[in-house]
Order: sequence, then structure tokens, then C-alpha cells
Amino acid sequence: MQAAARRELPGIRFEGQTRDLDEVLPRMDVAVFVGFAETGPLHLPVAVEDAQQFQSIFGGNVRLAWDRLRGRWTYAHLAPAVNCFFANGGDRCWVVRVAGEASYNRHPLPGLFRVAEGASGIVEGIRAYARSRCKGSWSDRLRVSARIRTQPAFVKEVNKLDPCQLVLAVATSQRLGVGDMLRIVARDRETAYLPLLTTQTHPRDPLMVVTADRAILAYGEPARPGECPQLRVLGGQDVSHSVVEGAPAEVLSLDLRVTWPDGLTETLCGLGLAAGHERFWGDLPTDCEVYQRTAGGTGRVVFSEGLPEGRRFSLAGNDVDRRDVFIPWGLAGDFTEGTLAETGPASRLERDGLADFSEALFLDRDLRATSGWELIEHADFLRYRSVEPRRLTGIHAALGWNDSPVIDEATLIAVPDAVHRRWVRPAAKSSSWCVLELPARSAQGKLFRNCEACAVPAVTWVDPEFPNNSSWFRLNWKVSNPQGDQEPTFRLEESATGDFSVPDSILSISECSVGIFDRSRGEYYYRVRAELDTRPGEWSKTLRVQLPEVREYEVSEGGEEEQTLLSVHQALLRMCEAQAGLFAVLSLPDTYRAAAAVLYARRLAEQVLSPGRATAEAALEGAGARVLSYGAIYHPWPSVALPAGGCQDIPPDGVALGLLARRALERGAWVPPANEILPGIAALSSALAPDQLLILQDARVNVLRREPKGLTILSADTLSPDRELGSIHVRRLLTLLRRLALRAGNEAVFEANGQALRSLVEHRFENVLAQLFRRGAFAGARQEDSFQVNTNAEDALSEGSAGEGRLVVELRVRPAQALRMLTIRLIQSGSTVSVSEVS
Repeated sequence: MQAAARRELPGIRFEGQTRDLDEVLPRMDVAVFVGFAETGPLHLPVAVEDAQQFQSIFGGNVRLAWDRLRGRWTYAHLAPAVNCFFANGGDRCWVVRVAGEASYNRHPLPGLFRVAEGASGIVEGIRAYARSRCKGSWSDRLRVSARIRTQPAFVKEVNKLDPCQLVLAVATSQRLGVGDMLRIVARDRETAYLPLLTTQTHPRDPLMVVTADRAILAYGEPARPGECPQLRVLGGQDVSHSVVEGAPAEVLSLDLRVTWPDGLTETLCGLGLAAGHERFWGDLPTDCEVYQRTAGGTGRVVFSEGLPEGRRFSLAGNDVDRRDVFIPWGLAGDFTEGTLAETGPASRLERDGLADFSEALFLDRDLRATSGWELIEHADFLRYRSVEPRRLTGIHAALGWNDSPVIDEATLIAVPDAVHRRWVRPAAKSSSWCVLELPARSAQGKLFRNCEACAVPAVTWVDPEFPNNSSWFRLNWKVSNPQGDQEPTFRLEESATGDFSVPDSILSISECSVGIFDRSRGEYYYRVRAELDTRPGEWSKTLRVQLPEVREYEVSEGGEEEQTLLSVHQALLRMCEAQAGLFAVLSLPDTYRAAAAVLYARRLAEQVLSPGRATAEAALEGAGARVLSYGAIYHPWPSVALPAGGCQDIPPDGVALGLLARRALERGAWVPPANEILPGIAALSSALAPDQLLILQDARVNVLRREPKGLTILSADTLSPDRELGSIHVRRLLTLLRRLALRAGNEAVFEANGQALRSLVEHRFENVLAQLFRRGAFAGARQEDSFQVNTNAEDALSEGSAGEGRLVVELRVRPAQALRMLTIRLIQSGSTVSVSEVS
């Protein structure tokens, strides 16, 4: 039996050509994307204008969990959604990276130590650590190395009169500044490090006069590479007894290098070692500090040498005291071997803040159950008036903070990562290991023992560590017969075969432990030896490690993801309705077919409007239909071609937002965003039967379809059942008029309220609406039938409004394809302006 259609399916459509507009309208093409990213600041909107800029700030695809049913990894949808937005006509968007309790990676800086004075007065050197520039596990495999640069100097005079400070006259070829570090050979073969407080030129000679209030004296030799020497801190006159005239000196600066797994290197040169230096390494900003500094994300950024402009250095300074001083010990003019980050036992997704997939990732904790005008009032309280003002998180970060223009620019929003299924940790699987007794030739590569190697300590294995459900493990060993007080370094080799004919990995380290990361299932062989002063010792026995197939997280096979999706979509629609300037594009899981999509649309309407009512029809009473007009559902998923070949299924958020932005840029927000070819779309993830198209259209789901001319979207429906608000272009036109009313109201807020102001406001609105009429934004053959401007609308509110200093303006418009006049009311009272829709 064939179903009867309440509306005809989209078919032939006639669209008029739009004319140029004299007055510049507010932008209606800027979108907000909220989702999971590899890098970048958390819960902070950042403006992005092309796909390359997005990648430089937020990185590439994020691998989330293993999908056993499909036999592939699940990736985040934010990056492909933004790429599709720009590919389909988008010009500018804001991106909000969301996560839970993410953490920074700590990267040890080889040979650099922070001088700290303990509670007992003992001065010690603490190993220096840098942070990754943003939170997450993205920097796990980065290797950090350092070197010291020196410029020769010479101490000409030592002023011993000042009891509090050390004053030196220094001859050097470069101009010294505050925060520069001098290294001077002091008495008794001690090395003095002087952080400079002030500098000035000598009045008579071509010298620099510098002052320092303390010096760090280092003496002795380190017991092992990377160990800090014994330290003393002297101040004032005590320093002058250790620094003599005529002593050679050096001006020190630090170079940092980061090496990526693919061999790409980033280098920063000439960094300072003490606070106050204009390039103090501890002042390297995090992403949050950089993009919070200015609204558009274009604040002061230190770029690394040899990289394209726009790419940030991967490291940031740590939280240090302004009096902290860092001294190099063991650093030379060549870069040290790279060190990996100290990640700790937490899993990758735990450090990314994505271990628990729930609505808490996308919603501010204090705004989840708030809607209507209360949402904006509560948001303003949290941002500006609370005891500790803070930024909003999740989708609510799109409301902005301080001087961020995101809410003034953006009119579209999507959350593509809300459609994921939950992931869980699978049951633990044990790894196995054993120490092999291999013949000398296969293990050592020779028949005779090296007599020189016998003087080097032997190495034996200690039980390795295998954290449950982790993609890494730790190898441990010990020195069996130490020789003297000198500590050795170690050389570790990894191979896929037991003969080590071609080692796959070689590491040189100073510790008796090392973490091995990102190894897939299979067998791995390891051997290690000690080295003293380039003298190699005997290789250890071979350690064989057998790794099972382990996935840290796997996609859950249950269907509990719909409640999370409903909660996020419900909060998103309520936020859009409360703010009245955003339009939400929603998507469904790729496993949904027509019946599931229809059922979801019905459940969403019930929960958004009245969760306690039994039916959607009862919930649609009153102003409920207006809430649903702020969102539209698109389905099914498109497949996009990958640069390396193949296709990837992605939610339709980016495609739909790109089409909306393109229509707004080329023809206007009042033109229905449909019947356009979607570039870059290879196919659809699922095919829909012809009879299913009618069912989905009645449920107000916008369907991606394949037409003879290509892939397109033929419908442009909101979720609202109201015939006047059921089209996307009507809602977008009302949003445009609201922004025009706010702009005109803010311009007139300090004008004297009288007939002159009323006439001026009425003339401005009639001029703009007349231009929109000529471009086809309104229905009707004449302007009188299409729009009306009423500046005497205060009578409709209450008597004496003008006497109270209020100016009320009503705009009555008939959008194209609407059946009746829709009213927008502008009220200016004192210094405040409000705009509301009147049903």
C-alpha cells in the first residue's frame, strides 16, 4: 500500500537572480565546530580560515578506539568536517577543541638543571622539564635535545664596594641584556654562573657594566652523565671573592630542538636561561596562552626556524618561579641525543581527556539543564559576575568570553563528534617474555671475547613491566659487577630477529630503564650493553618479548550512544534558541536507517520541548515549535576521498555547513540551502530506497541524495512542524533581521528619544528591507505586502512607554514561501537593546 504524502518531494524549482546590495549586511556564513582534535587549546574558540591553518593549530585525525565489528580504528570527525566545510564553500569558521581532564606531557631537557633551595637551606639542581605546548598524547614520540651556545667575554674589573650586588666590567663582542647568563671560571676550579640584573655601557671604555645579586657556584664532576654537580649559591660581597679580575668568561644561550618521528625537526635558538631575558625559555607560551591573548588567535607566537609560518614550536615553558635560574651542565656545542616525554602510567586517551565518552565532554557542567533566558543569565554570571569568573566549556564556549568576537560572527554550529559510540577497555591480555641463551656468534657477532670489554660492567635483565591494556611496556636491567665509581651509559638494540643482523632501533641512554611505545602484536628481541668512555662492554643475553593483540580501548557493542547524542543535541538546540543567533546542524550515527532516523527525530522533539509529556504533539504547543526551528538534521553520511587513496565515511555536518555558508556568501541567507552539487563527495555510506525518502521528508530529515547531475541535498527543513518556521532560509532570514536590528539599535542607543530618532530608525530599516525585497528575500508583489516598519509599537506593549525612555520598533516581514507575516520586535530602553520574535 502506497503512503500518502503530506508534502510533495522536491522536484523542479525556479530561483530568481539576486541583485547587489548597497549596504553591507552582517556575515551569515561563519560556523562553529566543536569536537575532538589532536592538538590546540581546550574549550577556547579559535578562528580558522582554511584547512592548512586548522591542521597547523589542531593537527590531523585523532585515533580513538578499535571497532571490532568493522575491523578498523574509529577516528574523530572534527578534522574531516572542517575540511569538508572549506571544500564546499566555507570561508571562515571557529573551532572549539573539547576534552575532559587532559594533561600536558613533560619533556626532560638534557643537561639543564633548575637551581632550587630546599627548606633546610641545601641548594640542589633539579632536572629541568618543558611542557608540550598543548595537552594530550600527541607529543609522546617527540624527541627533545639541547645544546649550549657560548660567546667569549673577559672580566676587566670587579667592584667590591657594594655589599649587596656584584658589579663587573665585561669586555664582549655582543651587547648584554637583563637575564643573560655569564659563566666564569672562578677560584679553586669552580664554575660561577651569574644571571644579570642590569646592564649598561661603560662610560670610558667599550665595555659593559653588569650587576648580579647572586652567583651559582658549581664544582666537582658529575658521577654520571646528566647528573647535576654540587652547588653553592653566593650573594653580594661573597661573590666577589670567587670572581677575580682577568678571568675568562662566556655568555651562554640555549638552543632547543624537537625531532618528530618522520624526521622533521624544529629548532629555537638563542633562548635565555634566567627570568627577565627577552627570550627566556620558560616564557615559551602554551596554546591556551597564545590564543587566549587575542580574540582571533593571532597573538605573539614564537615560530621555529625552518618551518612554514604559522606552525608553532612544540614545547612550552613550565610553571617556574621568576627567580628560578637554569644552569647547563654537560651541554656542549652539539645537540644531545633526543629524550622522550615522561608520560607516566596513564593511557593515551586518559591523557587526551577522552577516556570516558559522555555528554560531559560537550556540555558545560553548570549549564546542562538550563534553557531559555535563564541560560544566558547563568552563562553571564559564570563568565563575568561570579567570585571566580571562568570560560565556559564544550558547546557553550561558543558564547564567547571577554572580548572574543565568536558570538558576534558565528551563526552556524555543529558537533560532529557527538555521534560516536562509547568505548571501553577490553579484558586484560597478558604479555610473555623470556631471556634466551644464544650462541656467542649469533648474540655477539664474534667468536672471541674482547679483553677491553671485560673491564666494563656486565648487564643483566630485570623483569620487564607490562601495564594492563597499554600499548607500551618498560624494559629494566642492572649492572652486575660495577667497576669503580664511574657510572656507565647503555646502548639498547631492538630487532625483529634474534641475530640482530639489522637492528630496527638503537638507543643510547643513561638510565637502567626505558619505555617502549607503540608496538603492535608480535615478537621483539632486545639486547643491551654498558659503555664507559666509548669503551663497549659485552652484550647482555637476548630478551624476547611476545606481545598479544592489545587495544587500549574498543568501541562498545551496546546501543547506549543515543542517550548521549540526545543530551548533546537537546542542549545545543536550547542554547541556539536562548542566544537566538545560532543555527545548529545535527547528524545521526551512520548505523541509522530510515526508521531509526524518524524515531530519533521524534524523540529529540519530545525531549527538547517537554521531557515530561507523553507525546510530541502535546509538546509542540506554544513556543515549542520555535525551539526546533533552530536546528536541522542531515542524513546519511557522505564518503570523501582520502589523499592517500580510498574513502572515509564522515558525518554530514561539514558538508551541510559548507553549503549553508556558500549560499550565504553568494546569494544570501534567505535563499534555501539546497539543490547544489556537493564537491569532493565520492559516494554515500548507505543507499536509501525511494519509499524511504518520503518517510524521512515527513520526519523533517534532510536527505543527501544522488541525482543525475551529482550528489546533492534537495530539502532544507528545520525540525519545527510550524509551516512558517519549517524552512531553514526563513529561520536564517529572521536571524539576519535580528542582527540588523541589534546593529541599528546599538547605533541609536545614546540618541535622544523623540520623533526625529523614530523617523531616522524607520528610514534606515525601510531602506535595508527594500533592498532585501529587491533581492527576493520576501514574498509579495509589492513592498507594502512584504514588510512593514512600525516605530509606534510601544502602544502594543503598555501605555507611557515613550515616557519611560523606551523606543519600540516592530519589523513585520513575509519571508519567501511563508504564509503569514512574522514579527521581530526591537526594544531600546536606556543603554540596553533587546530583540525578540513575536509569534
